[in-house]
Amino acid sequence: MASRLVIFTSLPRVGGHSTLTEGLCRLLKPSFDHIEVWCKPMPAHGHSKAMTETLESMGVHVCMLADGHGKINAGAVVGAVRQARPHREETVFFTLAMRHLSLALAAALRPAKSVYYHITHDLNPGTIRRLNIYSKVFDRMVFICPATYRMFPGAMDSPRYT
Repeated sequence: MASRLVIFTSLPRVGGHSTLTEGLCRLLKPSFDHIEVWCKPMPAHGHSKAMTETLESMGVHVCMLADGHGKINAGAVVGAVRQARPHREETVFFTLAMRHLSLALAAALRPAKSVYYHITHDLNPGTIRRLNIYSKVFDRMVFICPATYRMFPGAMDSPRYT
């Protein structure tokens, strides 16, 4: 059974990713022995040091994979995967709408379970194409907007999509 949770997110100064990450950590803390947040700030959104402190005060380990402007630190990425990989059979990897890098992290980590949480206001053909690719790597796909979820071809018929 999975006892470790890794959440890959951005933790912006203002925005839903920080609020959702905190809420997920609070909600799931009783279900996991270990929770860590892998953070890659989005350019122009900044990084919330206050949220990092809040998460750490909850006992969540925060690992910065990039600087405050979103520039990747390759050593930090490799180090995070290397540290987590021995625990992969007990790990759930949850990506909070982090797009392309999440594919590489999920493939490198190879966790017991993986979830891609997609936040959208519309589903255009390009987004649908990208999400179909992501669904080949992640066990589950979760959507925040039910109206657009219903427009995703095949999602309503598959238990992999929620």
